Amino acid sequence: MGAPLKGKLFLLKVGDGSTPEMFTTVAGLRTTSLSINGEMIDVTDKDSEDQMRELLDGGGVKSMTVTGAGVFEDDASQTALEEKALSGEIANYQIAFASGRTYQGAFQVTNVEYTGEYNDSHTYSVTLESSGKITVTPAA
Repeated sequence: MGAPLKGKLFLLKVGDGSTPEMFTTVAGLRTTSLSINGEMIDVTDKDSEDQMRELLDGGGVKSMTVTGAGVFEDDASQTALEEKALSGEIANYQIAFASGRTYQGAFQVTNVEYTGEYNDSHTYSVTLESSGKITVTPAA
């Protein structure tokens, strides 16, 4: 078994829309989470063996959800995420792991939340939902 991967190298990056597209790490993230979802389609009927549930092979909607939380390092980072959430813009993002594995595709910022305690830093959380095909590049 190999050494564990460093969490600080699990990065969320936003594309600039140019060709070729350049990706910049979303500033200030302390935690990042990726969820791969596959909706099931139940095709069970009266003829199903022992009345056990049967699922449609390869059926259903696939999606990816990315969440992150951290501290704002500057107003530009806060403004960029906020504008994407308010506009509903779908942009290209890249999720990169320390191993070199990446996921890249179009996402929409569906939630930005701010918090701040009087004796702590201004923090935020963000949620992105995939739109369309996600390209997976395995670790080298």
